[in-house]
Amino acid sequence: FNTATGAWRNGKALPVKLAQPAVVSMPNGKLYVFGGSDEYSTSVKTTYIYTPATNTWSTGASMPTARAVAPGMQESTTYEDRVSGGLSSPYLRYEMKTGEVYNASTNSWSTKPSMTNKRAAAAGAYYKSQNHVLNGADYYGRTDGEWFQPNAWINGVKGTQALRTPTGAVFDGAYVFGGYDDDAYSYSNIIWRIVRP
Repeated sequence: FNTATGAWRNGKALPVKLAQPAVVSMPNGKLYVFGGSDEYSTSVKTTYIYTPATNTWSTGASMPTARAVAPGMQESTTYEDRVSGGLSSPYLRYEMKTGEVYNASTNSWSTKPSMTNKRAAAAGAYYKSQNHVLNGADYYGRTDGEWFQPNAWINGVKGTQALRTPTGAVFDGAYVFGGYDDDAYSYSNIIWRIVRP
């Protein structure tokens, strides 16, 4: 999408069909697509790299763990991306709490401390120089969230609804938009804002 002209253009299609991957933009002008589910509903561990300037795709090192429906977040201004939680299989009860970090400079993965709770279909946001994973589900929708300190996850953010598949964004706080509300058995139009000291 061109914000100056207000026009869309088609980009080159992904090398494979994918649903629910983690997607992260990087300061090097590239988009990284991690994992997801293939057309057979199998969680995959692939890394695809899109360069908008040339409209081309390339492949990166595969994740150590296949996962789908996991949030992806850029690690500050470094060339590292964190992928946490998700589903190891397309079915409920296969939620994970493990986390891995991709280094774009070295095209390599490393394993990082696990979250305090299993989560899939969560919102991710980089806020206050820390990665946040908000809501999501460990079979049932969760109302809480956690953030990553230098060496561990801290569970301490409480929302108002048990939401799965919300979207996260950052402006003057970390925001959570919509999602599926497990308590009401319907989609939500809620927006809630997290402000931390």
